[in-house]
Amino acid sequence: MKRTAIEAFNETIKIFEEQCHTQERYSKEYMERFRREGNDKEIERIMMNYEKLKSRLGEIHDSKISLEQDLKAQALDNRETDKKMNSLKPDLIQIRKIRDQYLV
Repeated sequence: MKRTAIEAFNETIKIFEEQCHTQERYSKEYMERFRREGNDKEIERIMMNYEKLKSRLGEIHDSKISLEQDLKAQALDNRETDKKMNSLKPDLIQIRKIRDQYLV
């Protein structure tokens, strides 16, 4: 499930990066036009939207990194548990042999 979430993060990041690129490309044209028209509010709105977009992209990157770290930690915990279980197998076999001796 977490791996699926990481894939979703990758797709979301890709979409946001494309949106940033599009915003950069077209905002220059519009900002020039609004400067000529003296429309400072629209210029400010475009800049705020771009900053929000960049900020959200950073948050998504951070969330993805956090999820990847959680996944690595969980995998490490699972490996440690497997090692402990495997180390108990010889003891379990020995205990079964002893039990079988007393049952016969």
